[in-house]
Amino acid sequence: MHIVALQGDVLALLKGVTPEGAMRFSYHNTPFYCDNAHVATVMQHLKNATPECKQLLNAFLARDPGAKTFIKRTLHPELTYHITPYGQQCMVVLKGGLTLSEALLESGYAVLQSQNTTLQAALERAKYHEKGIWSSSAVVNCMQSR
Repeated sequence: MHIVALQGDVLALLKGVTPEGAMRFSYHNTPFYCDNAHVATVMQHLKNATPECKQLLNAFLARDPGAKTFIKRTLHPELTYHITPYGQQCMVVLKGGLTLSEALLESGYAVLQSQNTTLQAALERAKYHEKGIWSSSAVVNCMQSR
């Protein structure tokens, strides 16, 4: 089942996270997967990157392994999360009201895929502090060339 079957905001039980960062949830004992809404992570880019871009991303991951495990470290299986579906993507709300997409952007581990004022502010903070991908213009160019 994909997230498109959900209507509106729901509370869902996290069952796990794939290596690429897709989240596996259960809602009323029905499993579904979803990706983070409005962002593309380093791991998602790595999957379909050109050979040159893969080399840059792998070098980045070697320097900053936190990018590879951020979602798994942030979310905890068997906990319930508030999610808002967006097609086959979802916005996951973390403790304190921050969304997972905001946290990924602010850490410099994702780029925006669509315009969103709140998410843009998180992205700008990462750029300003040169966090994650923003510490290397070559990696940024690779991530934005998708």
